Amino acid sequence: MKTSLQGLWQDARKVIKRFPISMVMALVATIIGILMVRHDASGMGYYMDSFENPIPEAYIRLFKVSILGIFLFAGAKLYDERQKKSSNVTQLLVAVFLVFYYFLLPVTATHFFEELIATSFIYGLTFLFILPTAPFLKQKGEKGYWAYLKTLFIRLFFTFIYTSALFLGVALLLGGLEQLFDIYYNSNIYLQLWLVITLLVGNAYFLLGIPEKVVTTQRAADYPKSVKIFSQFILLPLLSLYTVMLYVYSLKELLQQGRPDTFVIPLVLIFGVAILLMYYLIQPLHWQSKEKWSKRLTTTFLILFLPALAIFGWSLLREFQIYGLNEGIYFAFLISFWLLGSALYLLISHEKKFRHVTASFVLLAIVSSFGPWGSVGLSANYQLVQLNEVLSQNGLIEEGQIIKLENAKVSQEDLQKIENGLRYLIWDVGYSAEALGFSGLSKECMSDSYCLMSQGLGLEYNGYYEYEGNFPQHFFAEHSEIEVAGYSKLLNNIYYYEGNYEVMIEKRRIQVGIESEILTVTVLDDGVEYAFPLTAMLNELEKMEFDFEYKPSTNVSDPSSLVLEVDGAKLIIESLAVRNVDVLEDRTVEDLRASLLIE
Repeated sequence: MKTSLQGLWQDARKVIKRFPISMVMALVATIIGILMVRHDASGMGYYMDSFENPIPEAYIRLFKVSILGIFLFAGAKLYDERQKKSSNVTQLLVAVFLVFYYFLLPVTATHFFEELIATSFIYGLTFLFILPTAPFLKQKGEKGYWAYLKTLFIRLFFTFIYTSALFLGVALLLGGLEQLFDIYYNSNIYLQLWLVITLLVGNAYFLLGIPEKVVTTQRAADYPKSVKIFSQFILLPLLSLYTVMLYVYSLKELLQQGRPDTFVIPLVLIFGVAILLMYYLIQPLHWQSKEKWSKRLTTTFLILFLPALAIFGWSLLREFQIYGLNEGIYFAFLISFWLLGSALYLLISHEKKFRHVTASFVLLAIVSSFGPWGSVGLSANYQLVQLNEVLSQNGLIEEGQIIKLENAKVSQEDLQKIENGLRYLIWDVGYSAEALGFSGLSKECMSDSYCLMSQGLGLEYNGYYEYEGNFPQHFFAEHSEIEVAGYSKLLNNIYYYEGNYEVMIEKRRIQVGIESEILTVTVLDDGVEYAFPLTAMLNELEKMEFDFEYKPSTNVSDPSSLVLEVDGAKLIIESLAVRNVDVLEDRTVEDLRASLLIE
């Protein structure tokens, strides 16, 4: 690849000419990603803002569709190249599928914008397997597939190196300019930079390195020595030790507890993926008559994996009984069935084509990402049915409306099911509390599962709060009216969370910090600092009558007690969390949300 500007331009034209629609999809994903970042005016991307100012559903749908479109359109192009077709039928079929995908795509809650980006990034890495699979859908040549997949893995590795170096370089440059010339950037500019480099530059560089001609044969001499050394002298010994560790740990848990521990779930998944990786890396040795040991070795590991998968299923079923079906358990079941099917296929089938393993992986990833059968759709429907069933059995819902009972007798098991269902449906899926039948509660309470249980249902539930004093008490205040005379500006979304917190509000840089029970709000651009003593307010909160163990969320009866005033400013606290509120020497304000009036 040429290093001159002319060479870069030629490379850009080359990749755009070969994969035009994929590059358009990459551009759309980049633009939508930046719009989603900018939509988060406070610079936080999480907590209550997602309820008050959620990211538009169209943004989320377009972003996810574009990520999939990058690889589907590229895969369609590679398929046509291999079939030596010049028509656009394959591309048209992909476009039609993406339209259906758009409308069947579930939109989950966006309380954590970074979580949305991370999930899309993981899916993007999964969809990458479309590219080595597409050219070999109707073609023979397992040896050629091995070489092709190796080439793409190498290209992906260098793409990661180059994009990381580019991001770090530009980020350091921006940081240097900020320090040297006092130029302020919103902290989200680095996330925007990462989106541009990853989605646009990274995809362009990766697609540029895809071979235009697929080699259909792979000689033994082409087997890289470095791969052979890594497989035989690093991966195999580590995998052998891991196998021993996994079975010893599982046996210990079975003897001590009579059942496998939850920790065995990720251990078995890693074990299965490592076995498939080993199978791929030493597959060329299977084709050599002198290397019969390699077939026996892979067969042994595949057989050893089956009992581990049985232990995995035992542990996962227990998690299912406790939490019901959620996205994590859905994917654990899905991956386990894929690993089981792959292991049995490689053990029983005479063909043993590894491309069938990767093709099935891509198919499951796409199918599970949308529709009522997907991870979100199926999990949400299951949790909703389970929640309504438990509420109905305990007389807490009638004709879709929540009924608050005083001193209701609900078993601890049902309490846990109710809290798990509320938390998952509201925080993870994005249901509103109104849609679940709640009404007449503050907006802060409508987004808190514990508050909904205590104030909406009248239930006493300790849950994670069974260790008294170990978790914070949440206080909420609903201010019906505030005296604003003498003040000229209102700044919303003042936020503090365990340390100095800096946000951009109304084009002002605001820094919030708490030390020695004094809250400082500094308008950095104006050089003005307001200091609000919290001690008197916290002492009043301590006197409130509440049962910490059962009601970790409390509405303040007198909202004015959460209004603090100093010279030139008034702070209207809407919510705060205090750890050890009843222990003076240990109490700590962990997070706080407020609005600020300034003169």
